[in-house]
Amino acid sequence: MWELRFEITSEKWTILEVVLSKLEPAAITTAYGDTDLFHSYSNVAKISRWEKLEVIVLFKDVKQVDLACSFLVKVEGVSESLRKRKIREDVDWNLEWRKNWTPITLRSGLHISPSWLPIPAQAANTVRLDPGQAFGTGTHETTRLCLNYLDSFEFSERLKMIDYGCGSGILSLVAAALGCKQITATDNDPQALEITKKNTIINSQQQVITVDVPENITMEKCDLLVANILLDTLLSLKDVFSKLVRAHGFLVLSGVMTPQAEILVSTYGSEFVKQKVKILNDWCILVFTKR
Repeated sequence: MWELRFEITSEKWTILEVVLSKLEPAAITTAYGDTDLFHSYSNVAKISRWEKLEVIVLFKDVKQVDLACSFLVKVEGVSESLRKRKIREDVDWNLEWRKNWTPITLRSGLHISPSWLPIPAQAANTVRLDPGQAFGTGTHETTRLCLNYLDSFEFSERLKMIDYGCGSGILSLVAAALGCKQITATDNDPQALEITKKNTIINSQQQVITVDVPENITMEKCDLLVANILLDTLLSLKDVFSKLVRAHGFLVLSGVMTPQAEILVSTYGSEFVKQKVKILNDWCILVFTKR
């Protein structure tokens, strides 16, 4: 395992985080002063955009860390504090980050809890989750925006949903807990699919959620498609999504920063009508309906 440690303003970090995420790090931790902000992005938002965060990024492969270093040294204000080191291999980093992940309760009362924590006595409806190395704990802004949207959505018995780029399966599991009965979860990452399957079993939702690779999706056109992915992938999937969503159905896109929203609106405008944009700490979610 390799560690990169550097300081950066929160203004620059919102963009740099997207770039580093594409290198598939094992973990990213941010801190301000003595406050650990691991996956606590709401805390980051309270800090002045010009004050510095300390960022720690873990990589399993030396090629990944060298590639990240070659990029970071070119970022103004980062190279002076950039440090690389090889760290102990006997540390279970999957267990380390678990210590910092706390449960989430949505407005409806749905409780999203790590699978290793006990269920609160007052929780009437709960989703149990073990994301492993897959994206999706509910703490990142893009995931939280999608969760809030699903929490306010009126699911019917016949509604069909696709969770495209399912990661840990958190959006599928939440939709199932909220009443959706026909869900397909898909991802091009085999590990994400395996983790989603495990979480589906943990929550006894195997009859509701079908997990498969994108090429095997054969369901009829869906009523709701949610995709929390990076911008480049969303742009490339426009034609795919157009075929999967029925007329007047809903398309929910997230995983992008606010300045990138208009690019999606322009790209999808020929097939979809923009209904709303929700923003949380410079990240956004776009809701469309199919023409």
